[in-house]
Amino acid sequence: MLKKQKGITLIALVITIIVLLILAGVTIAMVVGDNGIISRSREAKDTTNIKKIQEEVDLEAADLVAEYHSKDNGEVPSKAGDYVAANIVSKFGSGIVTPDESNARIITVEKDGVTTVGTIQDDGSILWNEASSTVAGGGSGSGSGSGSGEQGGGTTTPTPSPSPSPAVTITTDNYGDSVNYSTTLNGQTLTNWKIFHQEGNYVWLIYGDYLENAAIPTPTNISKNGYRVCSSTNRIDLINYLTTKSNWSSLLTGTINGNAIDYTSSEDSNITAMGSPTLELYKNSWNAKYPNTSTYTTNQIYTATTSSAMSDGLNGYYVSKTNNPPTTSEYGAQMSGSQGYPDATNANVLYYPHACESAWNDTYGYWLASPSAYGTKARDVILVYNHGMVDYNRYNYDLYACRPVVCLPSSALN
Repeated sequence: MLKKQKGITLIALVITIIVLLILAGVTIAMVVGDNGIISRSREAKDTTNIKKIQEEVDLEAADLVAEYHSKDNGEVPSKAGDYVAANIVSKFGSGIVTPDESNARIITVEKDGVTTVGTIQDDGSILWNEASSTVAGGGSGSGSGSGSGEQGGGTTTPTPSPSPSPAVTITTDNYGDSVNYSTTLNGQTLTNWKIFHQEGNYVWLIYGDYLENAAIPTPTNISKNGYRVCSSTNRIDLINYLTTKSNWSSLLTGTINGNAIDYTSSEDSNITAMGSPTLELYKNSWNAKYPNTSTYTTNQIYTATTSSAMSDGLNGYYVSKTNNPPTTSEYGAQMSGSQGYPDATNANVLYYPHACESAWNDTYGYWLASPSAYGTKARDVILVYNHGMVDYNRYNYDLYACRPVVCLPSSALN
């Protein structure tokens, strides 16, 4: 009688080998794949190196902010970010920190094989561009937070960061260029928009003319007559009217180059709309357009503020063409012909839409949404006169217009 033989069949053996190969493949992928243990370890190392360099720069920036606040108001720029931008390079050896040629607030840091780009904010802190951070021989950092990218290690191409990044190259040569932007306010279609200023990954657009009568919103305590607006109560109401986003939020929706945009519900605090530029925005645009070089040595706009709040609680501005304007007398600045002064030859309509006209539709200029330091009764607001003066007048003078501005991600211009 034959005994029954026990063992595995050929089919079972083949299946076993296939399963083992699959398991081996999965294991290898987990170790050396694009998202494997080795790759993640390399990303973690890259991220650590990137953050180490960024923290060094952050610490120096924090020291400069403290130094800025220890100085008298007239000795430094009006924003800590400008002071940091002017001094951060001196805190490192040559070639480590390099400001962008068109915007000193954007810096590139190259140290110990790390390259990263950051934008100095108004308060002096630095917002690091995640996608720009790379390590020599590796990739970008990984994870969220300052100084990190989306994917790193080896020669892997970093995934673009979802945060706003310039989709078009904007330089000061583009200031004044027309933008194919169509939007509405109070049912009026507005299409005359120009590039006014770039701040990091955002671009300010300014309406190319004074705001027409029908489009002007009129909340409580604001009067309008034709193109002109003023406050019937105090300058705080006028400034709040010009700077309150909800009054102008419909300007954040429309079409750019035929592409629909809508930022009315955006939670990004950088995206905003105003009825006129602030003095700081006007100054930043002007000074970037006309840098302080051998050609332009005395015609930048400088500002200082009162050392303490005035009777309405606001710190008013002094305005001058000399650095560190005295806080006793200089409340306005007459700008030069070579830089936009409104004469028949040199007027720059980006800053003076109706240059040299003593009155245009009964207006003599447009408001800047910032208080003046002049006087003790807290009555004056900064403005731009048709004849080339950045100056002031009373909040209730029915002589000046609105000129709206919007701030959008520069990628929207693509």
